[in-house]
Amino acid sequence: MAAFSAVAAFAQTNYQPSGAVPNPAFKGFVVTGGFDASYANLKYKGGNSVSAITYNSTSTSQITMIGVEDLGGGMKADFNYESDINPTTQYNTGVATLNGTAVTATAGPTAFSGAQAASTWGNGQVKVGIQTSMGYLGLGAINNAGLDWNQYSGPFGTAWGSGYGVTQAAVGYGFGSAAKVRYDNSLRYLTPTMNGLTGSLTYRAKNSQAANSQFSASTGLQALSGVQELALIYNQGPINAIVVNQIDDGTGIAGSTTVANTAAQLYQTGKKFTSNMIGGNYTLGAATLYYGNQKQSDDGATQASTKTNRFGIKYALSPVLNVMASSNKMTYAKTGSAIDGVSTTVVGLGADYMLSKMTAVTFRYDKTQDDTMIGLASNQAIASTGVIGAGFPGTATAADNTRTRTAVGLRVNF
Repeated sequence: MAAFSAVAAFAQTNYQPSGAVPNPAFKGFVVTGGFDASYANLKYKGGNSVSAITYNSTSTSQITMIGVEDLGGGMKADFNYESDINPTTQYNTGVATLNGTAVTATAGPTAFSGAQAASTWGNGQVKVGIQTSMGYLGLGAINNAGLDWNQYSGPFGTAWGSGYGVTQAAVGYGFGSAAKVRYDNSLRYLTPTMNGLTGSLTYRAKNSQAANSQFSASTGLQALSGVQELALIYNQGPINAIVVNQIDDGTGIAGSTTVANTAAQLYQTGKKFTSNMIGGNYTLGAATLYYGNQKQSDDGATQASTKTNRFGIKYALSPVLNVMASSNKMTYAKTGSAIDGVSTTVVGLGADYMLSKMTAVTFRYDKTQDDTMIGLASNQAIASTGVIGAGFPGTATAADNTRTRTAVGLRVNF
């Protein structure tokens, strides 16, 4: 039972590279994860209000199976099988994913990958790995350092209040950005930790021999961009920091002819996206301070480049009550475009009251102001300027650029 608790607790920590072996002292098999549900209110499009029971306002609801075998001589083998779920519906058929992002078969910039069947099971991190004195090597659909950057540079991780998917997902329609938490058909190597420093390499070979429409259910291979991500991670004392360079090279990749949104073809018709990230946190008594910076661009400057700055704080009011706040601002740059110099801002507030080590009553509030919505006719119009349609579909007015979300809920980890 103690080993089980150790692995479950480890899964929640922010300060370990996400591709690493679970708790290094553990061996055996466990099922771990968490459920997150809340009563939430969403206000958007000039004040329209919707209330409902929703999920994942503070964390990703998921069930994960982890196995670790001690091979002797300091070597270990492990596997990780994560299934992200919606705990608020009995019709939990899941969603298709590509590189860690949900896709659909009929709409959106990743519609070309709709040939992948929707599945609840195995739509998170799925990998097998080996730990030796030379470091750790994982193979599969493995979490990358872009996800680590989100965890290190803000108190909300990728949940509400973090700006994830809004202020970190512009260039390449999500490709080549910190919104890509993992890549299919990839490997990640982590060096041994020395003086608090760990090196990281995420790699995926490019496959330009098949069109996206030629997805194979048996091999999983399709037209794949080439990925190379280098990172340096520091964990020692009160300081936790990360530097990431991520290149997602889609040059020469065959595109699908079935995507209705032609602007979405930008990724498929040969772009190379580069993201540079730096972030970290510093604990000072009861307070933890966060900062993150991200710059994204493509090699042909077809789309807007972006610069994101995020600031955050978490403060322990008591051993069982944490309060959090963050500000995330992304500014676009594209000469001659309607959104040149325009920004998108997300401000988040939160609180966690711990009923036990694993269970918390939670509160989240965030406000998104997306000034790219003003004066643009629709998401398609936004896409034509080279920016993801970050707002809501339909006719846009000045009132459409602001959205607020409020949630009170319960999170149970195990």
